[in-house]
Amino acid sequence: MTALASSRIVDRLNSLYLTVAFVVGFLSIVISLLIDNLFPIYFISVIAFTIACVYSIMNPTIGLIIFLSLAPFHFLIYRVIDTYISSEIAARMVLWKDIIVILALFGCFRYKYFLRANFLDLFVLLYVMYQIFYVVFDLDIFSLKGLSNNVRFLLIYLVVRWCRPNQIRTSQIIRLIVLINIFVVVSGLIQWLFVEPKYILLNLGWDGSGLGDAYAGPEKFPRALSVLLAANELGLTSSILLFSFLLGIPKSNWNKGFLSWLLIIVTVIVLLLSLSRSSWLGTLFGITILCLYRRRVRLYIMQIILIMLALLPFLLLGSTTMFSSFAVIQRILAVFEPDDPSTAARLTALPDQIATIQSHPLGIGLGLASRASFGSDKIRLYSESNYLQVAIETGWLGILLMILMVTMFLASIIRKISQSTGSHRDLALWALTASASIFAAALVFPSLGYLLPPAQMAILAGLALNQTTK
Repeated sequence: MTALASSRIVDRLNSLYLTVAFVVGFLSIVISLLIDNLFPIYFISVIAFTIACVYSIMNPTIGLIIFLSLAPFHFLIYRVIDTYISSEIAARMVLWKDIIVILALFGCFRYKYFLRANFLDLFVLLYVMYQIFYVVFDLDIFSLKGLSNNVRFLLIYLVVRWCRPNQIRTSQIIRLIVLINIFVVVSGLIQWLFVEPKYILLNLGWDGSGLGDAYAGPEKFPRALSVLLAANELGLTSSILLFSFLLGIPKSNWNKGFLSWLLIIVTVIVLLLSLSRSSWLGTLFGITILCLYRRRVRLYIMQIILIMLALLPFLLLGSTTMFSSFAVIQRILAVFEPDDPSTAARLTALPDQIATIQSHPLGIGLGLASRASFGSDKIRLYSESNYLQVAIETGWLGILLMILMVTMFLASIIRKISQSTGSHRDLALWALTASASIFAAALVFPSLGYLLPPAQMAILAGLALNQTTK
């Protein structure tokens, strides 16, 4: 018992040191770049960051916790450095997320679990290797960005599967995901109420022509952005949080009663204020799955609808809120309007995209049909769908592997649900709804290229599949 207690104390001290070293090192780099002639601070911060990376290899689970903690701020930090310091430095520092994931993945080889990879793990590796194949024969910054956007969430899944966090760490990660998402959702609501999106973006270096993601439709309805600075990413994050509340995850006193319902209503409101139709589509898929598995969720959905209808007269009292309610309705109706700019752009580009897939059965190269090539003259045929992007960039075999991977991903979680009970079943259901939501949203928007929601989806799936059957 004494040895076990000592082991836990050492583990907690190591975890604390790693977190402090990484955060202090990261912030020191930013501060030293803001103030000239502070080379010693810069040097010390680099050493601290390096030590933290070494610890990530030694303890991949802590690497995941650091990754989750910094993910909500990644784009904000990038824009601040890019606008006020240096674009070159910003381009280098943005690599932190990929460095942590890769180091954590290497750290997993210290464990025996990677030798017990299941069929899904092996197929994920096959898909990743196929993507890497395209980078090897066309190595440049755009193909590397395309590779990162396509496989980062899969590498995170493998880290979780192979480092096998214990039950204590699993509970910590689940709580961290919920707390991070609550913070993101609340920041989105506060920002929408008090700060016009254009002021945030203009102060962070966007020009007037690049504010499309901050406003929706030809009417230019303002969208909730949150600390993520991305309305669609906020929508997906809200969706994952909503599923956790409906499932009662985590099991705690604050997740019951009035506070629980308040958080649910706020989450639904922010999901609507994001004006993200792809997130709404994904949420609809997730809710449908929950209703099939849980009778209680159907009652929750009816209660939420009734509460929203009861609040509607009060919401319409303010002109701003009335404007927003109108915006939500207009965004839904615009899906069926061919003249809607977003819908028209997708329909106009579709024939050329299909023709390109047919004329290039092996694809045109990674990054050439996605946002990885934005700002360059290399982009050839941009698509808003992750599936079409993969088909255009990596050909028929690439899209076939992706469809099989998504199918196997969902099927593995469904099988785990049928084998589990209690809290293990709830976790697997959360993983399934989050995965189905993001994969569905990826049909009409490149959701898999975001950082926070796909990473959380992959972590939840890995944790669910690691659970012992009860």
